[in-house]
Amino acid sequence: MGKKPEIRRCPAILADREKYMKLLKKVQNAEKTGVSKSLKNSIISKKLNSGSSSSKKPIEQAFGLMERHAVDLKIMRGLCANGIPFNVLRNPQFHEMVTAINKAPPGYKAPSSEKARTVLLDECARDVEKDSSLIKDTWFTQGVSIVSDGWSNVKHEPLINVLGECV
Repeated sequence: MGKKPEIRRCPAILADREKYMKLLKKVQNAEKTGVSKSLKNSIISKKLNSGSSSSKKPIEQAFGLMERHAVDLKIMRGLCANGIPFNVLRNPQFHEMVTAINKAPPGYKAPSSEKARTVLLDECARDVEKDSSLIKDTWFTQGVSIVSDGWSNVKHEPLINVLGECV
């Protein structure tokens, strides 16, 4: 398969500060003169022109932007590869998940599919049942409508969906 490309800081440049400054000046000069359209619109020049008040150097900010973009692309690939609708990005639980992953201990690995479909699914179902019990308790005083729908799956087996709608 070959090695996957990755973006990271060049250790040789970071070790030699003088070389780093020369390279940075060359890049800035090329961006100002507009050697090419892509350089004129590069991430570094956009970040420099934005007037960010951060204490980070422009090159460090540019790497941060590129790293974030790489993560965004990984998320997009995951969504597309699994047929997950883009609306999931609007879901607060998705954002809670991302925040939890960011706060996870170093080296955290996602749960296995076995753990997800057994232990974690059972625990999640208990949480939903506990949360919905508060609503179910109001059914006797507030009322509830029972709504049903039916259809068949691709094997022509009947499927029935029954919902309780709080009035």
